[in-house]
Amino acid sequence: MCFCRIYLNCVFLDVPNAPENLEISDVFQSSCVVTWKTPKDDGGAPIIHYLIERQDLSVKGGWHSVAEVPATGPTKYKVEDLVHKKEYKFRIRAVNKLGPSEPASYPKTILAKDPWGKLIYLTFKW
Repeated sequence: MCFCRIYLNCVFLDVPNAPENLEISDVFQSSCVVTWKTPKDDGGAPIIHYLIERQDLSVKGGWHSVAEVPATGPTKYKVEDLVHKKEYKFRIRAVNKLGPSEPASYPKTILAKDPWGKLIYLTFKW
């Protein structure tokens, strides 16, 4: 009787982990900036792109895709089609050839408005 040992090098592929540290900044009445960090695990396959999604809280409905950001670029995207005084939620997914990750959600609701209050114009006579 002969016994053999065979060593196999296996690579298990899966969808990536969710992106990390999702942040929303520079919120104005028509735009905001979404930033994130790459996930710790790409699932064994390179990340192709990131999928940014938002939910408009003023209408009934689910999540809608805002943009697909290539993984080769910066982990930052400016959303430029917000509607003044509407509230939104944002989330992002990393996508590799096996599919999208679970979403990373921003925990706060975003109100589309300029960060300053009502502008007051003063006229001076010299």
